[in-house]
Amino acid sequence: MAFEFRLGEPVQREFRRIAGERAAKSVRAIQRAEASSVAEGVHEARRRCKELRALLRLVKPSFRGYRTENAAVRDAARGLAELRDAQTLVEALDQLVLTKNLQLDRYQSIRAMLVERNTIESQSAESPLAAFVHEMERFGERSKSWKLRRSGFVTLRGGLEETYAKCRHSMAEARHTPTAEALHEWRKQVKYNRAHLRLLRGLWPAILEPMREQAKQLSDMLGFDHDLAVLAEAIGEHAGETEASAELIEHIRSTRAELRREAFQLGPLLFAQSPRDYGRHAKALWVQRKVPAD
Repeated sequence: MAFEFRLGEPVQREFRRIAGERAAKSVRAIQRAEASSVAEGVHEARRRCKELRALLRLVKPSFRGYRTENAAVRDAARGLAELRDAQTLVEALDQLVLTKNLQLDRYQSIRAMLVERNTIESQSAESPLAAFVHEMERFGERSKSWKLRRSGFVTLRGGLEETYAKCRHSMAEARHTPTAEALHEWRKQVKYNRAHLRLLRGLWPAILEPMREQAKQLSDMLGFDHDLAVLAEAIGEHAGETEASAELIEHIRSTRAELRREAFQLGPLLFAQSPRDYGRHAKALWVQRKVPAD
């Protein structure tokens, strides 16, 4: 089923359903990966984990198990991080070549180095994959008995406003000190906000879907920026000081500057409201839709 709350159902029931479905999808992604592409399966599994963490954040004030379950998903996904990160660098280089209209042949030795690192990581994947499957199956079982302390929209409003507030705060921090770490933190919060918009899109798709698309655009910008920062570090450590590597690092620098300019133009438009007004807006949509009480 879709990653969104069905408006005619109790929030607690939907919370359990969505959590169980996402956990099961993450397990199936890894099981498919073992028979085909490790990189693709790991990418999908980690995406499902990010959705789960966004779901948990949405009900955080009403869910006593938040801290334990969020840590469980975080730690399970962390075991897959190195497997995905190696592939991400290859993809970042390819995207940079397309974005800047570069000649890939000039950087073929650097790409080959990145592909080799990815191959080595994939060959050692069996143990992390098995551990991930075990943890997420346990998580899915626990989700069947979760309880929320509240019902109705109040269950969701606190987490919705808190995540939105973190988007605004991390945006301000990144603008003040635009380090790779600060921009990455902003991106994480934007992705959680984007997931919340998807979870609640049924309230008014014509309003929330364009907002979600803009949040996706922003998170993609910030994600590419982060990948390029890691790529530059990898080139500096492993590619040696060649003319090609120096050129590539300069292209990375200029592209990241462009991405930051675009992000800081779009961000203030997305997060112009106060967190309280944002929550009021969502509540008004909930009331307008006449969502029944639990």
